[in-house]
Amino acid sequence: MIINLPLTEYVSFSFQELLELELKRAYRGKQPFSLTLLSFPSGTQADRSLLVLQETLRDTDTVFRHSEASFLVFMPMTNKEGLEIVVERLKQSLVSRDYLDDNALGTEFKAISVTYPEDGDSKNVLLKRLEEKAKNI
Repeated sequence: MIINLPLTEYVSFSFQELLELELKRAYRGKQPFSLTLLSFPSGTQADRSLLVLQETLRDTDTVFRHSEASFLVFMPMTNKEGLEIVVERLKQSLVSRDYLDDNALGTEFKAISVTYPEDGDSKNVLLKRLEEKAKNI
């Protein structure tokens, strides 16, 4: 189940609405996008990592709270190769932050991703693939 709780006052629509809108935009513009579920070991680590996510991700990326310990990140115009770069950059940013923080929690996360159109061409297919991948980790 996806909980639609936007994290900033700039987002005035739900995750489902954003996904439908961006699917139409991606189809018309023949542009890829990626959707990533970032899962942390605890809610504390997720909360602590939010600032790093906001500093590391692009202004065009949108972060939604998925559960206490996870976030959904929507990244327009991001193919699989670009997605790998983003996930690696997030890992490096979190490690750097932990290194500089005296109260480091050893932040780790798992990233599960799908990319349009390779992994699906509809909202239902993409979300189902994301769920399937999440079950297998």
